[in-house]
Amino acid sequence: MIDEATDIPYVNSIVMTVRVDSSVYRIEDYDCGYAVLSKTVLHTGQETRGHQHNLSECYYFLKGTGGMVVGVERLLVKPGTVNAVPPDAFHKVRNLAQEDLEFICFWNKVTSKNGVEIYSDKQVNMR
Repeated sequence: MIDEATDIPYVNSIVMTVRVDSSVYRIEDYDCGYAVLSKTVLHTGQETRGHQHNLSECYYFLKGTGGMVVGVERLLVKPGTVNAVPPDAFHKVRNLAQEDLEFICFWNKVTSKNGVEIYSDKQVNMR
């Protein structure tokens, strides 16, 4: 147990935003300033827009079954599946089940290139 937490920096400035297209998805983004945690509920037969950006991401699937494209790979996803998406890799998720597909995604907003930290607003190229 820590009696004095004065040496531990603590910032509680998480900003939540919700994006909804009722026939396709519901997305909750939790922006921590330097990183984002996002929870998506993707409805039956729907898919995310394929896209790529300069940041890596990590996906963790909570409920349902679906498919995920990462670069040239086509992957089956189900509860407990974890997939990493490297920077600049095209990716998208499709719900293949008769129930909602739920997953969380995490990405840092700071990346490094040639030893230099670069802050990114996750510039996205949609396809």
